Amino acid sequence: MMTLIDNQKEYAVVPMDDYMLMSSLKEDYDNVLSIAKAKQEIAQGDDELIPFEIIEKLASGESKLKVWREYRGLTPKELSEKTKISVSVISKIENNKQSIDLAKMKKLVAVLSLDYDDLL
Repeated sequence: MMTLIDNQKEYAVVPMDDYMLMSSLKEDYDNVLSIAKAKQEIAQGDDELIPFEIIEKLASGESKLKVWREYRGLTPKELSEKTKISVSVISKIENNKQSIDLAKMKKLVAVLSLDYDDLL
């Protein structure tokens, strides 16, 4: 390793192989920290693990509202009762016959314990 001083700043000059190894180790360390943070958020109830089958359904284009409603174990009637949104409107939203306005979105994300982008 060499040092280089430029404008009163000192720099370390290392072989590229050493730099690449250090960079890789730093990335691994950052990943370990991210995993630890995710585990902590799950343990505290601030986040949850979503089963792969649910991710597949969401990615396949199924109605996000229907997927989340079913995953949370609610019938359309139960969701209607909790949100004060009629069953017919919920059905229309789930079948892409009606879009979700902001007022309904607020109720749905609250009852289903979601973030807004989970339904967009």
